[in-house]
Amino acid sequence: MSIPILPAIALSSLLYASVLVIYRLWFSPIASFPGPLLAKCTFLYEFYYDWVRCGQFYIKIEELHKEYGPIIRITPSELHVREPLFYHDLYVTRAVRKSDAYRGFTQGAGFDDITAVSIPHDTHRAVRAALSPLFSPSGLRRVEHRVLACVRKLATRLEERVDMGVPVNLSDAFASFSTDVTSALFHEEPGTFLDEPTFNAAWWKMLTMGVVSVPLIMQLPWVARLVTTPILRFVTERSTNWRLWHDISRIRARALQKAIKPGCEDGEITTLTAFDGLVQDPLVSSMLGDKAFVRLSTLIQQAATHNPSQALSLLVYFLLQNPEHEAALRRALEPLFTKTSKNTTSNDRLLPSLHELENVPYLVACVREGLRIGSGNMKRIPRVFPDDEVVFHEWTIPRGIAVSMTPYWIHMDPDVFPIPHVFNPCRWLESSPEELALMNRYFIPFSKGSRVCLGKDVSYMQIYYTLALLFSPGFPQLNMYDTAEDDVKPALGLFFSIPRLDAKGLRVLLGR
Repeated sequence: MSIPILPAIALSSLLYASVLVIYRLWFSPIASFPGPLLAKCTFLYEFYYDWVRCGQFYIKIEELHKEYGPIIRITPSELHVREPLFYHDLYVTRAVRKSDAYRGFTQGAGFDDITAVSIPHDTHRAVRAALSPLFSPSGLRRVEHRVLACVRKLATRLEERVDMGVPVNLSDAFASFSTDVTSALFHEEPGTFLDEPTFNAAWWKMLTMGVVSVPLIMQLPWVARLVTTPILRFVTERSTNWRLWHDISRIRARALQKAIKPGCEDGEITTLTAFDGLVQDPLVSSMLGDKAFVRLSTLIQQAATHNPSQALSLLVYFLLQNPEHEAALRRALEPLFTKTSKNTTSNDRLLPSLHELENVPYLVACVREGLRIGSGNMKRIPRVFPDDEVVFHEWTIPRGIAVSMTPYWIHMDPDVFPIPHVFNPCRWLESSPEELALMNRYFIPFSKGSRVCLGKDVSYMQIYYTLALLFSPGFPQLNMYDTAEDDVKPALGLFFSIPRLDAKGLRVLLGR
């Protein structure tokens, strides 16, 4: 007697789900940790808050901590900790313990094949080592002129809009600027994002919609992802902006693999770009394979663009929104520009050195405050320790289990940063030595440990030079146009932390 197929499939699915729930509730290595029943049973709990409620899981996690305590189970396979003191025990260097990434963190972003390579500690370490020379202090000095060229181009593009009466979207301009900087570091020559008349407004809107879709793709069954991921990859790789980046990366990789730098004599090898270091490293080449370099560079392009551009948008907004802060910054910067005529253009203006800018206390305070509010990830950052158990109070976290913290809530902790939601550069200048030491310890815009952001110093370089030029004597006045805090301040804790979906960005009018 044959059994009808559909009832058999339904019965099998029900049985599988029942066994899975029983395992997760009673036999999982983290079964005893506190948390809501649904979160222990299914990943759909996370999906509801990240997809249906659009990036609000970070807020729900904070509410759960108030109900269940400092360590909770937020998915069937992940724990979350809400205690700043534990941060430096979780995000550690290689000398303390090996730290793997968590596969589920980047699932659905369209780069699963690339991120999977760097999940193991040792593989990530090898890729990082190939990139490190460019991002060392001496490496950054060699490429500083490329960043400066992009800063001047941004300023020139803005000066073209003076007294036109048409608002400029600085959020789009900063994103285009950061993308061109990344291109200059990867390919020697900057990209052409700053050349686009609207600063690629439609492109950034499309990428935002892509970020919003990640939670949905992440929850698709693996069979569905097997079909959708290649389709997404095909579409994105042929969109105009990424296609140009892909073409440049592909040409350079092919030349480097032949030990020829484009435009140079045979046999001459270059290590002037981050891309060169990757392609020419034998270990990295063996791990990634020839075709992966292009996709890896595209992933880095996206990651390297977000933090500095968002921090710049927030910083400029807060400075324009508070004339006292703007005036204080202009006074602090003015002595550095005394040798430059106020009537010169940005291309002719003599800029201070990065060392000089880093020694302007009020500028440093503004940058740190902007990064504190704008660059603390709302999406938690998980770590997996393959060889070690980790102790948190009376709890022992088993090895191989994902455990995370959310940087945003550390930056918003009133015990560390009083009145945390207020932009207050003076907190970095007027606090006691003890208070300042505490804030510095938990100031984590680029994470900590063995997976700390490799490009953090490049981000600082972009932000310092851009702020210095925009608020220098003689540069056109920026007048905010129809912009509210919600238009620039992150509110959705997705793959990237982004403002609300109807945010307009930072819009300004430029005048003399």
